[in-house]
Amino acid sequence: MNSQQENATGAKQITSPDQLHDFLHVTSAGVWIVLAAIILLLVASLIWASRTTIDSYTDATAKVTDKSMIAYIDDPKLQDKIQSGMTIVVGDTRTKVTSVGHDKDGRPFAVAGTTLSNGTYAARIVYKQEKILSLLFN
Repeated sequence: MNSQQENATGAKQITSPDQLHDFLHVTSAGVWIVLAAIILLLVASLIWASRTTIDSYTDATAKVTDKSMIAYIDDPKLQDKIQSGMTIVVGDTRTKVTSVGHDKDGRPFAVAGTTLSNGTYAARIVYKQEKILSLLFN
């Protein structure tokens, strides 16, 4: 009789502990490193997606006078989306909208306080923010 007997299905059976190395394969350290790197990349991607937002905004022209900013909305179709509490961005300066309205010509505008010096600036009014993670699961 062989040291390895065959069962009815033709598969070889182990008859001694010394034959285990023929059937068991040890996973190398390289495979574990690759698996750990993939898991780390997945976790880092989930953290990034949970903290990063996509801003929807409209362009505006901001006029600053005596620490008060009036941002005239360039796209009148988006005027209904602008509300108090939204953010106006001018360069690196971010400030909250305190009120919205229309001038005598019917142009929509948003008002905010600011620390910028007097002048005219290109601005963006952020009317919607969505986390990337919420986009992945909706």
